[in-house]
Amino acid sequence: MTRQIVTDPAAGRRSARSAVPLPAELRQQRCEVARYALAEGLPLNLDAITVVLAAKQFESSTDGRPVTRWTSTHLMGFLWGTVVDWCRTSDVAVPAATAESLWTYLTFLFERGELASGSSRLADLREVMVEHTNLSRAGRAAHPSSRAGRAPVLPLRDGRRKVAGPTT
Repeated sequence: MTRQIVTDPAAGRRSARSAVPLPAELRQQRCEVARYALAEGLPLNLDAITVVLAAKQFESSTDGRPVTRWTSTHLMGFLWGTVVDWCRTSDVAVPAATAESLWTYLTFLFERGELASGSSRLADLREVMVEHTNLSRAGRAAHPSSRAGRAPVLPLRDGRRKVAGPTT
């Protein structure tokens, strides 16, 4: 099942950068991630990374786990639960590019050797994101036409298969 995080500007919610005061160390990390994304040609939305950092800091303060610990079993709960709840509580719109920005952030942490002990392998984190978000294996939002799926394969009477499609 593919889900897509969208921003709902009609709801009158504020953008994260204008509403969320990040501590100095997280502002610094946001700048470093932005520089990394630009240098590597990776997608990053500044509102989305602000939300990811703020929601992860909040979650870490409540569960006592390191901010840079990411596990494949926890990842979707964070993305579809913690982030959405944090945005609702903070009266901030959920940025449309949150999944892509999280992918870039996880890559950034991995490349710098900053994923905390107990984190899942980057490949496992990415696999979970591909399975449960609208991201391609390159960490980019999939084109809407890719959601249509493939044409069903129908068996013919003689045992061969034929791809269903429009008849001429």
